[in-house]
Amino acid sequence: MKPSFFYLTLFLFSASISLISCSSGKKESIDTTPELNAIVDSTSAIRENSIIPDNSNLTENEALKDKKFIRTAESKFRVKDVKQATQRIHDLTNKYGGYVSSMSLRCEPSESKKIQISADSLVEIEEFIVRNDLTIRVPNQQLDSLLRGVFKMVDYWDNCELRTDDASLLLLGNSLKIKRLESFSDRNKANIDQKKGNITIATEAEKEVLTHENQADNYKVDQQSIEDRVNFSVVTLQIYQAESIQKTAIPDFKNIEPYRPNIFLHIGDSLKDGWLVLEDLLVFLMKFWPLWVVGGVVYYFVRRKTVKVS
Repeated sequence: MKPSFFYLTLFLFSASISLISCSSGKKESIDTTPELNAIVDSTSAIRENSIIPDNSNLTENEALKDKKFIRTAESKFRVKDVKQATQRIHDLTNKYGGYVSSMSLRCEPSESKKIQISADSLVEIEEFIVRNDLTIRVPNQQLDSLLRGVFKMVDYWDNCELRTDDASLLLLGNSLKIKRLESFSDRNKANIDQKKGNITIATEAEKEVLTHENQADNYKVDQQSIEDRVNFSVVTLQIYQAESIQKTAIPDFKNIEPYRPNIFLHIGDSLKDGWLVLEDLLVFLMKFWPLWVVGGVVYYFVRRKTVKVS
């Protein structure tokens, strides 16, 4: 009875330990579930482009109404398919009234090797990454909408940078410079008209006017450039996809051993070549048939004369 009681006690103790372990394991799994959900939620938030700020207040806020902003965006990220993403980016750009000012689509090989698969064939294995760099111009008011549409294609983010620079003072400064130069040119033109009698002074004054007009033109061009950057934001995108592998069967031009004939074919070719040489020799000798005829006639008469004498 004692051994049976001992085994029964040991069995109940083991069962209790197992139940405690299972319950603690369930509790740990339950406790870690919220952490896992938080990670999933944060990833979903990135895919839903919550990082794009809402800059609608730039136009709606009365304090910012007269401001002129130059807005730019730069981002590098991975997509599932560069070809499809590029087409989608073009469609979004057209949708929001922009245009693609530059694009550089390329395939960058990372590794290449050749493996012998048969006596006369190789398989070439190439590993490569498809990349595309795009520069987009889009109306300032549509920048946020464009970025939200583009960033829905992100599979992995390398970096993202958004900038908003106030160009109001720069535009104001250029406008004032242009007005001063134009006013100076007008005054000098009036002075030139009064000094037409003195050609030297008038010529120097005209050169000075021309110099200031050129400066005014340069400020006007700079002004137009700034206004263009205010009206159309610049978006620079660098997209790429995961490394791809391509396998291609190619002929092996260096390995000629499988094409070499065996010894019997060599012997047959040698006999054939020897017979052709003999034919060529006979044809060559037949070119001298007159000599053979004359020699035969001479031999005949010499032989006949020798027989008569004997």
